[in-house]
Amino acid sequence: MDPVKPLDPAETAEAAQKATHHSYIVRVIHQLDELGAALAGQPIDTTISSDEGIAALKDHGFVGDQAKIVAEVLNWIQRNHCAKATAGDWAQALEVAKRAQASGLINQVK
Repeated sequence: MDPVKPLDPAETAEAAQKATHHSYIVRVIHQLDELGAALAGQPIDTTISSDEGIAALKDHGFVGDQAKIVAEVLNWIQRNHCAKATAGDWAQALEVAKRAQASGLINQVK
């Protein structure tokens, strides 16, 4: 069985909503997770969980096998954790984009 199950639109919306309303402590842990991903050379502002989930679903060979093991371990913490983490990363990126657009600091016609 694959340790990462893609989320349907309703599951994505639920995970995204939860990800944008965390407590201070959970947000700090999330930032440490992003720091770990950055130190590992992963894309900007993604979590290790999201990166491992994507690799488990998309990569083949050693990288995909290793990612499936990590995803399986993370499933002990939360069912389908990697897919939910990816939805959370996506939702937070959208929130940052909305805030930046509303700031009046970008996309201003002179």
